[in-house]
Amino acid sequence: MRLRIIAGRANTGKSTYIYDEIIRTAGKTKDNLILLVPELMTYQAESDIIQRYDLPGIMNIEILSFKRLENKVLEEVGGNKLSEMSVFGKIMLLKQIFEENKEKLKVFGSSYRQSGFLKEFEELISELKQNLIDGSSLIKAASNVEDELLKNKIYDIELVYSEFHRRTEGKYFDEEDKTNLFISFIKESSYINNSRIWIDGFESFNHQRLSVIKALCDFSKSVTLSLNIDSSYLENPEDKDDFEAFKIIHDTYLTIEKLDLHMEVISLEQNLSLAPEIKAIEKNMFSLNAEEYERDTDNITIYSSLNPYTETQRTAAKIISLVRDKDYRWRDIKVALGSLDTYETNIKRVFAQYEIPYFLDVKRDILNNPLSKYLLSILDMFIWKFKHDHVFEYLKTGFSPLSTSQVQCLENYALQYGIEGEKWFREFTKNETDNKDMEEFRKEFAGDFEAERKVVNKLKTVNEITRLLFKYLDKHRVKEKMDRAVKGFNAMGKFEEASEFSQCWNYTMEVFEQLLLVGQDMEISIKEYRKMLEAGLAEVEISIIPPAIDKVEVGEIERIAVTKPKALFIMGANDTNLDSGNTEKGLLLNEEREELLENDVKLTKGGDYDIFKEKHMLYKLFSSPSHELSVSYPLGLATGESLQASLY
Repeated sequence: MRLRIIAGRANTGKSTYIYDEIIRTAGKTKDNLILLVPELMTYQAESDIIQRYDLPGIMNIEILSFKRLENKVLEEVGGNKLSEMSVFGKIMLLKQIFEENKEKLKVFGSSYRQSGFLKEFEELISELKQNLIDGSSLIKAASNVEDELLKNKIYDIELVYSEFHRRTEGKYFDEEDKTNLFISFIKESSYINNSRIWIDGFESFNHQRLSVIKALCDFSKSVTLSLNIDSSYLENPEDKDDFEAFKIIHDTYLTIEKLDLHMEVISLEQNLSLAPEIKAIEKNMFSLNAEEYERDTDNITIYSSLNPYTETQRTAAKIISLVRDKDYRWRDIKVALGSLDTYETNIKRVFAQYEIPYFLDVKRDILNNPLSKYLLSILDMFIWKFKHDHVFEYLKTGFSPLSTSQVQCLENYALQYGIEGEKWFREFTKNETDNKDMEEFRKEFAGDFEAERKVVNKLKTVNEITRLLFKYLDKHRVKEKMDRAVKGFNAMGKFEEASEFSQCWNYTMEVFEQLLLVGQDMEISIKEYRKMLEAGLAEVEISIIPPAIDKVEVGEIERIAVTKPKALFIMGANDTNLDSGNTEKGLLLNEEREELLENDVKLTKGGDYDIFKEKHMLYKLFSSPSHELSVSYPLGLATGESLQASLY
């Protein structure tokens, strides 16, 4: 029941302290050595340890996320044989609950039809479960609330939450249920019993995760946790003039204190940054009484550009200069984007022109993948009676029996003679063409749908419609064609495309599993089925490991802030990107969250949570480079809209 806490501000060497300790321990013991980091840091941590200590590998050291540790333990003790419900399964179940209870709901009775509402409600349910809040706590809070709208909101949330719990209990396990099971099995795990554990890179923990940490402290050999805060801030932090940048970490420390553990705090105080300018930023960025830096700031550059495109060109030129003139490696440089939507296309175009090898660290959706388009276009053809756009959306996926050249010829013919709808199932007349090939192409296409289009409206359940789609997947040998495409991408050196394509099939099958798990015998129209399938595919995000080490990493601020580059470029440093203005998100307003907290409903995210999280993230970002920092912003967009620089 002992927990060591390594406390120190940015650049004081907390991760280095942990890595050194892990390497020293690896040479002395056969215990399992586990480093727990956030999901997006696992690759970075593995790479750092291997490069820093020049290791051939790390066979006796495991870098895991909490979720991967959970799966490992459940596999060991036999608790992983469960019907698991993903986010998509939960959204589908919530849709059923809302439709059946819409007359009872006072606020959200018709809201579930709005785009994105069910996703937000699913996130709220996850937050309630992660913080161990039950329906009775919500009812008690509602009775103490004076605001009528909030009272009705809470009653609606409790009704849906309790119904969701009733339908899933003992039948399905979502991520939060699996975590509860994991906590109960930790004491039985010989893997945990023989482990020494380090936890690094986290800012806050929900109540469920805190229970995991307490159980690990109770049943493992040792647990060490790093916190990105000076140890002097742990007591009376309000006396510090930059306290707001560390409030989220201090709140985390206070919650850990309540776990009734014997805590030992190891304090790291010396800033190890090699650039004095970066040290000054780390010390003064959020300080009310900032010290003036009187020396030259050779390692910091701030510049504006006419628009995002010219800003990207200027950044690319500076990157080339670092590599050419200062012997930087591409991997020493990171680029943080204030807005991915604004800069993604520019990065791809300009970096290709400048021949800069880069890796765009973003999660990719699969809605634009040919497999998703293939499935959805088949349903669209049945729903909309074979309209032109849907037919050729299907034919151009590459999974139909027709080749690319045949599809192009057929499309030209269809456009010339207005072929759509029922005309696809009639013989092309001689008046329209003397080309017999067109008739052969029509037969090839129409033959796959001739019989099914007459009976498709008789399909009434999720199971029946899914069987129809799998019939086409099998008939057109889609899996085989995708495997060939992956081999082709690899042969051409397009490793990112190969990784994305190879993951797409498995994720799509998971979506079908959730459809059948939650609504196998549920009556549903083919149009509603299509909406549910699209919603499920839209939830899928694919992560890709960089296919080569020596590349410039480009990503959103949240992803780049966890890295430690030699040179960091921050693009799009405008007020709309860096200053959130405390934009309220979700079903509960900030003041409503505060009122729930006052009534003992202990949510992780209070009303001011996002403000303090943003400040700490920016603190980490601006203090992360070891040598050089470049900050840029456009004065306007290509559309002519003017922009302002961030107040930071």
